[in-house]
Amino acid sequence: MLYGADLARLRWPKSRRATLCEGYLDVIACHRAGVDDAVASLGTSLTDEQAKLFERFVDRVTILYDADAAGQKAAARAVEILSKTKVTVRIARMKAGDDPDTLLQREGPEAVRAAVEDAMSAYEFSLRQHEAELAPADPDFWPRAVTLLAAAPTEIELEAQLERIAALHPTVRDLRTAQEALRKDVGRLRAPAPESRPRRTGEFRAETPLKPLEIAIFGAIIRPDLRDQAWPVLDFASYMITEAAQDLARELQALFGDTPPTGEIDTWISDLSDANIDVLNTVTTDLRVRDLDIDVVSDSVERLGNRSRRLGVRRIKERATGGDDAAARDAIDQIRKTKPQ
Repeated sequence: MLYGADLARLRWPKSRRATLCEGYLDVIACHRAGVDDAVASLGTSLTDEQAKLFERFVDRVTILYDADAAGQKAAARAVEILSKTKVTVRIARMKAGDDPDTLLQREGPEAVRAAVEDAMSAYEFSLRQHEAELAPADPDFWPRAVTLLAAAPTEIELEAQLERIAALHPTVRDLRTAQEALRKDVGRLRAPAPESRPRRTGEFRAETPLKPLEIAIFGAIIRPDLRDQAWPVLDFASYMITEAAQDLARELQALFGDTPPTGEIDTWISDLSDANIDVLNTVTTDLRVRDLDIDVVSDSVERLGNRSRRLGVRRIKERATGGDDAAARDAIDQIRKTKPQ
């Protein structure tokens, strides 16, 4: 069984999520911090039987193991076991050496909740593990990095990590050139697209001012089958990454409010300003959008929601003039409770 499952299972039917810790002290710390879906595997590692229990009750498991070598090795093993099930796996981020209990004591409940909310995908985790094991200056780093990048489940996720990894190259001077070189190496390993002709290296990448997360959001908005899922994110326009995305989100919200337009994009895109038409056209021609599905969009919506809450809390704290500002605390609590639906 799983330690803490008697309490966590009261939460699982509604949230369909679980947080997996190493030991009982970590579970206690999580529940004290408000992460009340937490359980512990105990023992040396997660078992297949425990993984099947998760699959029965939840759709997503966030692994919150200790941020030391042993904990991360155990997390990698848990990812491997959970990958045999249908649950989505995320891995929480903590500073090196931390565990949920020490994080709670040092930084408080918000820090524990943030570690869970900001959890990375199993794909990103594999890359981060590789970075922890080898330095970019090591000649063995790049062949393995290319192999890991090529395993991306979607082009959206590939592009997000490729941009980050390219910047690590010890001799990089022109980041765009480094990205294109890495993209070509990855393209040689990627499986052909399911269409009748193979995908050409770099074909999926349109010239766009948007970041991959924003492409996922607006890519969903241009598709009638995914539009309703992504539309609520427009309320968080000011927390998007690029100015182009912020401007586009604001104009869409101003034109259509909380009710998204119906039908194909060509029936309503002309209502936008020329600048935003240009931005949205780069999304329509970006072949990464074809990989979008409800899971990718849901993950992107959640990530932007987490970003909005983090930045909102930071801005309010910066404006607060005193440590006992009740209004600021109330506003922070409100932001923490706000999630895009």
